Order: sequence, then C-alpha cells, then structure tokens
Amino acid sequence: MADLTEIKSAAPQLPVGDLQRSLDFYASHLGFRTVDIWPENAPTEALVSKNEAHLRLVEESDPQGDPRGEATVTIQVDNASGLYGLLNDTVVMEESLGWSPDGRRYFAFRDPDGHRIVFIDMA
Repeated sequence: MADLTEIKSAAPQLPVGDLQRSLDFYASHLGFRTVDIWPENAPTEALVSKNEAHLRLVEESDPQGDPRGEATVTIQVDNASGLYGLLNDTVVMEESLGWSPDGRRYFAFRDPDGHRIVFIDMA
C-alpha cells in the first residue's frame, strides 16, 4: 500500500518574463541544467534541475511584459555559509546569511523575475 513517504521531490512552477534569461541565470549562477524544454520550435517552458531540486520555468507575461505572480522557493543545501560566500558577488542578496528559528543557516536572493530563492542548511 502506498503512503506519503513515497513523495520524493517537487518541481514548483515559476512564471518568467523571458525564458532564455531565466535559463541562463539558473545555469550560470546556480548550476542548474536544462532537463527538458518545449515546444522545441518556440520554447515557452523548461524543466531545470540540480541534484534533487527541480524548477519548471514557464514564460508568461501580462500586457506590460512583467511575469505573472511571484513565488518563494526554499532549497535545502549542505553548506549555506559556503554557498553564501560563493554567490554573494554574483547575485543581489535580499537577506544576508543568518539563522532560521530552528537554528539552521540560510540566506535569500531574488532571481531575474523577482522570485525569492532561499538556500537553507539541511539540518
């Protein structure tokens, strides 16, 4: 019989204003790789992945060209302090390296579409 322990990962969907810009950001700054992109002839959606972290990027804009909606994505990492040092010069930090209420190190920044990305230690 199946139970909830069978849930292994998630791929939140993030609306983006420019798919290629987002793919470049997640690849060059965070090391994500493009797993799938569709439709092939004029891509508007992509699945990117880094280890067990998956994001679905969907190009959709309002009439002014701004992406619709905003999200916060929390990604568990092995070494938030080390990653903070690595990323501090390449992304604009929204929240400096600090301590969560449960005693874990974390920091936050925004991607090019304004989505809040939080890196937090596993335990």
